[in-house]
Amino acid sequence: MHAAATYSTGLAAGHAIYLDANAAGWGWFVDPTPCDDSQFTTPGNKGEQHRMDLLTALEHEVVHLLGKEHKAGGVMAETLSPGTRRTPFADSYTDWLPVVDALFAEQSLHKRR
Repeated sequence: MHAAATYSTGLAAGHAIYLDANAAGWGWFVDPTPCDDSQFTTPGNKGEQHRMDLLTALEHEVVHLLGKEHKAGGVMAETLSPGTRRTPFADSYTDWLPVVDALFAEQSLHKRR
């Protein structure tokens, strides 16, 4: 995923996700309440403004691990602006957690063989 200025914040390669230590100079927003997106939907700065959302970056890279490519919008957009949260599905990011569980279960099976 690229920051708004097209510097890479993360990369999925093989079975690993690599993240830039400081989100391409923007700094990471680490959400203490990842199930609640209110920081991004209500006015005010709760730490998310001017920072890259770590949850969005991780979701984006996990979807790459699942074999998906960039799309025009949503979590698979090629760029991310600071202070923005995107989720894989409109209803809730928790809808795709079973898919991630399956991904990691598959990786665990490969390690056992």
